[in-house]
Amino acid sequence: MSDIHRPPENLAALEHSVPMRCVDSVLLAWEALECSQRRRELEVAIHDGLIWAHGDWEAVGRLAAPIFHAIDAKVGNYQVSMHKLMQRRRLSPTRDLDEAIRQARKMPPGDRLVCHVGMYKAYSTLSSIIRMQTACIADPAERLQGISIAFRQHALKLYDAQRLDWQATVADHAGRGRMLEAVYPLPNPFGIVPGIPCWQLMPRSPLQLH
Repeated sequence: MSDIHRPPENLAALEHSVPMRCVDSVLLAWEALECSQRRRELEVAIHDGLIWAHGDWEAVGRLAAPIFHAIDAKVGNYQVSMHKLMQRRRLSPTRDLDEAIRQARKMPPGDRLVCHVGMYKAYSTLSSIIRMQTACIADPAERLQGISIAFRQHALKLYDAQRLDWQATVADHAGRGRMLEAVYPLPNPFGIVPGIPCWQLMPRSPLQLH
């Protein structure tokens, strides 16, 4: 992924897609993607720990620990990379998430900084959920269940936000004479063509938790 994505001259690959409306749409897409993946990893750890160890939550904890460690590590990693990207773009580096989002909004939707701010937001939120549940719940089994439930609730919140974003996209295109109501979207912040985050137009809706 280059630092700054630029649309290619040939846009034929975008025939069955709709570009995302703005940087906020792309930030949401990155956050939803990462949070959904981590949620599924934790649910797999809980399932496997309970099945293989016949209900042993200590086994679940051992399987979940690397997931939690990776989340905490990514907060720091994306903060560092976010700062470097801001410096390259002659922006003021910041640890404040709201300010980082404001800085990202100055960039094209496909800019690498937008991706890394979205990642920083995603992992900061998940790390905060882990810390809060750990501070509030002493029992290891209840704590892991609490984190899993909170991850799922957050993922659902993000999916709801993406539905609203898609509805706004439909309304925007309807105002320009293109009707999208009959299709279902797959948010793709990578882009079919790199640098053009988009909604892929799919035969059925993937905007649901599995």
